[in-house]
Amino acid sequence: MKSLWARLAFTASLLMLGMGQSVNAADLITVLNAAQTHDLEFLAAQSTHDAGLTKHDQANALWRPDISIQGGAGRMDQQTQTTGAQFVQNGTPGIANFNTSINQGTYNMWAINIRQPLLNGERLAQSKTLDIQANIAEVEWQAAQQDFILRTIKKYFDVSMALETLKTTQEQLLAVEKVQGEAKARYKLGDAPILDVHESEAKLDGLKAQLLAAQSDLDIKQSILSDATGISIEELKVMIPSAVDNSLDQKSFDYWLTQVVSGNPQLLIAQNQLNAARQNVKQFHMLSSPSVDLVGQVNDMHVYGSGDYGPNASNLNRNTSVGIQLTIPLYNGGMRIAKEDEAAHLADASLDKTNRLRQEISIQAKQAYLGLTIGSTRVQALKAAWQASESRRKATLLGKKVGDRSTLDLLNAETDAANAHLNWIKARIEWILNQLNLAALSGQLTVEQVKSINNTLQSF
Repeated sequence: MKSLWARLAFTASLLMLGMGQSVNAADLITVLNAAQTHDLEFLAAQSTHDAGLTKHDQANALWRPDISIQGGAGRMDQQTQTTGAQFVQNGTPGIANFNTSINQGTYNMWAINIRQPLLNGERLAQSKTLDIQANIAEVEWQAAQQDFILRTIKKYFDVSMALETLKTTQEQLLAVEKVQGEAKARYKLGDAPILDVHESEAKLDGLKAQLLAAQSDLDIKQSILSDATGISIEELKVMIPSAVDNSLDQKSFDYWLTQVVSGNPQLLIAQNQLNAARQNVKQFHMLSSPSVDLVGQVNDMHVYGSGDYGPNASNLNRNTSVGIQLTIPLYNGGMRIAKEDEAAHLADASLDKTNRLRQEISIQAKQAYLGLTIGSTRVQALKAAWQASESRRKATLLGKKVGDRSTLDLLNAETDAANAHLNWIKARIEWILNQLNLAALSGQLTVEQVKSINNTLQSF
């Protein structure tokens, strides 16, 4: 039930954030909503989460009564001999021997056994381990949700970037076709060398190849996003981040490092696994071996048939007992000690892995932080570079018309301006992804942050 509510809360938050968005374009919220029921990795994470939550029930079950019923019937021989038995008749004691015999008789039996654990160190360690495993499932589910958001947004922006690349290549192709047409016309008039025609044709052929590659890349990335969301390629009218101010309320790296170390899902999982490994050591410790149980039993055994002393022999045994049972294992060939040693070494290995992961996560946090802080400046620099390239292109076009610039100069200026434009857009997308990645590393990525990113999108 807890898992169901967690899913509903996650879905409802996306649906509420998606209200009021344009129906003519597939924004981030629309895509995330659709991906919840189509992304196979996310669906598998949901099922894994549901399975992990049952560990709590398993932990509680270890401390509940163990009740079993047995029953049986068949054929059996039974011989009993009792000598020196005392009996009393009319107040006078006497000594007698009692013999019974049943050959190939019929028997039926039933028994009810109840065992309620009271004190058991091994079960205590097992139950704590199961609870830790359930906690791991919760953290894994949180990590899966954040990974789902990151993965889906990256696929979305992959399509956005592929569309922009195709659009820019098409515009560049049209511009070069115009240059080629002018070069051919001027060559026929004897106003330009044949070299201008060859250069424009070579550039045009190269752009045609780039256009085919860009279209192929777009088709693949659209298919990937369509498979993950269930939205048809025709309806995948994605948007692109607008050229907004990329400044941010910058916090120090020490702040983010503290958040990452305390909230990173993968690190929390590793720490829980370390706790589980330590509980496993306690499970095999000598002090965990004794156990105290409340036990109860009712059993009935009835055998009847013919025997050595008559044709109608019948023996009935019925027992009822309730009591406290203490069990202290003394020796099992050293298996328990060997398993405790094994568990201790595995716990040491888990500690080393956790420390190594903490180092790796810290480095990832540093990379994301630098990508975010430097990325803001980089976006502004690339914007200025694109504006300069665009001015150079226009100036080169004017210079070409008055004869101060060659066709090759114009072709290079067109290429530089197109590349500068794509680099600027790519930097904007990378800056957004660095924001989300840093939040995910600290376990703080939420759909609210997606909404703020979503508000910066614009149609192509």
